[in-house]
Amino acid sequence: ETLKNAGCVQLAFGLESASQPMLDNINKLVTVEQMDNAINLCDKHGFVSQGSFMINIPGEKSSDVDKTINFALTHNIDGGLGMAICTPFPGTKMWKWCIDNYLIDDVVYWGNFKYDTLSINMSLMPTDQLLRLRDKGTEIFNRCVLDRENSRVRKVIDMKKQLGVYHD
Repeated sequence: ETLKNAGCVQLAFGLESASQPMLDNINKLVTVEQMDNAINLCDKHGFVSQGSFMINIPGEKSSDVDKTINFALTHNIDGGLGMAICTPFPGTKMWKWCIDNYLIDDVVYWGNFKYDTLSINMSLMPTDQLLRLRDKGTEIFNRCVLDRENSRVRKVIDMKKQLGVYHD
């Protein structure tokens, strides 16, 4: 109620994954059930919700990615959906994990260390499969955002009416 009264229209969530083992693996400190509740509360109270996910979490399998895609499909995340590639950086636990698992070469090309480029495959999938799943997820997410446009527009109009700044 406080957020609504302040004029908040949209909430963005870094959901990362809908696979509990993957969330635990990256120390997300959130459960899939809490993510479910947050998105459902946004929808119930008329907030537009945005969700960001990532693939290539250490130890990730295709079934983990499928859970993430299905989560996005079954929840009314109507403000935007994104799927980035999880990237390790120096000084992080993930970077140390990559070193411990011999995934980092002696010479590192830093130009590949971007959210949309696969710098190091940390998943349990072959690189071509991981990239296909990323492309599939991105395509599905883009379609979802377009399909949910009416929901997003309705929520924004309702909020503007409540605030007295929308006139037919």
